[in-house]
Amino acid sequence: VNHRQVVTRLDAGRIDRIAELIEADAPLEQWPAEWSHVDDVVRRADVLLGPAPAPGEALRAALARGADATLAELQASRLRGRGGAGYPTAQKWAACRAVAASERIVVCNADEGEPGTFKDRTLLRHHAHALFDGMTIAAYVLGARRGFVYLRGEYRWLQDELLAVLTERRQAGLLGSAILGQTGFDFDIAVHLGAGAYVCGEESALIESLEGHRGTPRIRPPFPAERGYLGLPTVVNNVETFCAVAHIVHHGGSWWAGIGTAQSTGT
Repeated sequence: VNHRQVVTRLDAGRIDRIAELIEADAPLEQWPAEWSHVDDVVRRADVLLGPAPAPGEALRAALARGADATLAELQASRLRGRGGAGYPTAQKWAACRAVAASERIVVCNADEGEPGTFKDRTLLRHHAHALFDGMTIAAYVLGARRGFVYLRGEYRWLQDELLAVLTERRQAGLLGSAILGQTGFDFDIAVHLGAGAYVCGEESALIESLEGHRGTPRIRPPFPAERGYLGLPTVVNNVETFCAVAHIVHHGGSWWAGIGTAQSTGT
């Protein structure tokens, strides 16, 4: 409803009641709260939906290793992007890192628009710290100072929860200036709300939208890792990929490589 409230379990009776409330000009705040309850039914938690590293734990592991060694762990893991294309994550980060630029950008693609798909929604709700750890690790490896979560318009109801987690992380020294006391490690994350355009799940269209333009895919090359947001080298990975990064940096690249298959490691 107006992107601000989700209504679940629709049946004839609930629809009739909604119509009555609309005709009575009842504000959304007066609608029954149980109408907006969303279940995340996880039957097999396994790796990414099971116990996660404590907030900041993976980030501390990255700082202890150093940027080069952290990227090497990611290469050893052979993690592929979890958005569908399966592009090697470390290769994308290395390409972005190699471009001479005054600034680099980290973007999380949370525009999960495939019909019936809600894996990223579940991670956003229950493992936001892992997501933000992964994004902040990317910033550390790339030397980025700005990050964006491009949140699907239909997930507007998750925005306040995500903003609360970001505030918590700033207060804990996990975002902002001199992260975890490391001078020069400055990075923060903003949440940018989409408007329901399916095409903005494509990374170059997403960047166009971030810049305030119509969400239309760009001609490539250049790729976003070379020339992305505002012409700056930009890494775009989806929610699941950044969460996987946090687990990999916490447990090590060989641990992730030991799950799955030789050509498609991990979960």
